[in-house]
Amino acid sequence: MKKYVIALAGCPTSGKSSVLRMLKELPTDNNIKVLFLDETATVFLHNRPAAVGALDSQLLRQHYIIKAQMHSEDLLLENAADPERPTLLITDRGAIDAMVYLSDDEFPIFGIEPDSLYARYDHVIFLKGDSQNFCADETTTRLETDYEQIAALGKRSYEIWSKHPSFTVVEQQQTVEMKTKLVTEKINEILGMKVF
Repeated sequence: MKKYVIALAGCPTSGKSSVLRMLKELPTDNNIKVLFLDETATVFLHNRPAAVGALDSQLLRQHYIIKAQMHSEDLLLENAADPERPTLLITDRGAIDAMVYLSDDEFPIFGIEPDSLYARYDHVIFLKGDSQNFCADETTTRLETDYEQIAALGKRSYEIWSKHPSFTVVEQQQTVEMKTKLVTEKINEILGMKVF
């Protein structure tokens, strides 16, 4: 059966992880199986091996994160997909995100063609955020220290993810509930069927 992959992308503080948590709590239609993948970068930064911590660098971090992201996506689609009905995987960010944190000169070191990363996702839903609402201690894994860095990453993130051929933007909303509702509507529209 058909397998779909939708990446929730966006700048830091845009609510990707919060929206994903809310999506997990919503009922889904019985005609499709829905899988969720939490943000790999957060899991990795919480649990990275001591050897990685000792040699920490942006390049090394992104190398581990991109490999872990692709491996996790592949494992879910290979082992948890439903043979009797379509399967949708919704992932918090995606392998493309490594390109956001590296320069155009650094990324080729990985030996991965950017087109092959874009091809992993059927659609990208990009969540807009507000860098002015940044709180330095909101998460122990956030490496940015001020809203200027958040804003710069948001601009770079949009630049990279918007190159995907199937790209949708969800604007900043007053509440995460409102943003989640818009995301569910977009997903139903993208797949042409009721998912949520």
